Amino acid sequence: MHVPTTFEPKNWQDFEPHYQALLREPITRENLSEWLHRGSELEKYVWEIRGELKRSRSRNIEDEHARQAYQRFTDEIFIPFQEMSHLLQAKLLREMTWKPAPEHREMIHRFRQAADIYQAENALLERDIVELMDRYLLIVSAIERQCDEVTPQQCSQEERWHIRQDCWHQERHKIDEIFLVMLAKRRQLAR
Repeated sequence: MHVPTTFEPKNWQDFEPHYQALLREPITRENLSEWLHRGSELEKYVWEIRGELKRSRSRNIEDEHARQAYQRFTDEIFIPFQEMSHLLQAKLLREMTWKPAPEHREMIHRFRQAADIYQAENALLERDIVELMDRYLLIVSAIERQCDEVTPQQCSQEERWHIRQDCWHQERHKIDEIFLVMLAKRRQLAR
């Protein structure tokens, strides 16, 4: 199954038939390059969509619609994509019984490394870390807004600095809590 030139995926169901076709198709020396190309084209769509949604979310962290769109993409497309990528890499490593051509050597090496460290739970941990980062960025945005509101127009740099420190200090417990939870999640991810 080839990806049509008018492919405009909206959800995982748009991607899944193409990935399932790659999973079903036997890999041979003759079709390896074309099989890899089709997988790469699908992967490109996923990463481009993710990039657009991430940019929208980053432009204004307070844009609830952009944050929800990114989170929905992560849950509904990116996590299944990561699982499917692992399945395709495992299939390739299992079925490729010949020595890779020079142009494929580095990629096969990276696939082996990725397969060795892959854990399905990591996708969920990464999602949790993104949510924690969003919470942190929302707090930072609120602090900056509060600082701007309470800082008089005519004050010295030192006074401005003290006001900002006070604003940050008031929210320190929230930031500390986020970073402690994030640290625990990152440690889980590193195992």
